[in-house]
This record gives sequence, structure tokens and C-alpha cells, in this order.
Amino acid sequence: MALSQTTRMGLKAEQRFRIYAESKGFEVTKSPEAYDRLEHWDLHLMLKADAKCIKKINRKDKDVQDVWTWIELKGRCDAGWLYANKSNVLAFETFPSWWIVRNKDLRKLVKRFVHLDQPFVTKPEDAKYRLYSRKKDENGGPLDIITLVETEEIKKIGWEWLK
Repeated sequence: MALSQTTRMGLKAEQRFRIYAESKGFEVTKSPEAYDRLEHWDLHLMLKADAKCIKKINRKDKDVQDVWTWIELKGRCDAGWLYANKSNVLAFETFPSWWIVRNKDLRKLVKRFVHLDQPFVTKPEDAKYRLYSRKKDENGGPLDIITLVETEEIKKIGWEWLK
């Protein structure tokens, strides 16, 4: 049976929306025909997000800030949440909103901006695009590796959800 022009247009719109949702990090599945017809929904969207709160630059600071964002490149027991993360996206909190960023886009940003070949800095306030470790292991090596990335750069690769 041939599809009507209206049905074809609807299917094309559904496909465009699917492509858009996938580009934002959603996992998309098509509804079974019965649900499409009887419950009137086409696509199921799933988004696994790892939420990251606003933080201080230095633990001794009085207040949190949202100008710079801490990124974990290596954790104490794994590759760090930037690389070991199994979510679709990261959700970074700022004062007015959440910034949703696909993991792979944040990895590209870190690769482009962070000076991985430079020596570690010793103070958290110097970790802007540089490597910093809060603690050392028994051999003097870093237990974790973190860096600060300007939140404005994160906003360029993400989308905003107002609080």
C-alpha cells in the first residue's frame, strides 16, 4: 500500500528529529507500530547524564564559581570521568542553568586546549588548561589528574537547560 504524501512528510520530520536528538547525545529508538498508532508517540529518547556541580577553584575559597570548570582526566581508581564515563552527556551546573555536553565533544575540547605536555602545576589556581593533582601516591606520582577549562568554552560545545 502506498503511503500518502502527509504520511511521507510526517516520517521525514520524524527522521529529522531523530537525527537532531542523536546529535545531542540521546539514544533514540522507534516506537512499536501499535504505540505509534494507539498512544501517539514515535520515538523514545534516552539520555544518560553525569551531573557536575559548581565548584570552588581552591578548596579554601569562600564561594563556588562558574567561570572555570574542573575536568577529571584521571581518577584515583580509573581513567577519570572524562574518559571512563559511560553516560551519553555531562551536565555542568552554572548559576542560571545546566550546560549539556556530549562526552566526545568535551574530550576534543580538552585535547585542543589543555597543555598535556607541560609539567604539572602545584596550585589549583594555576590549573587553567594545565595539569594538576590534588594528591600523590606512595611513589610521588599523581593519584588523580584534573584541569580547569573555561566554562565559556564548554558552553560553545553544549546546549543550555535553564534551571
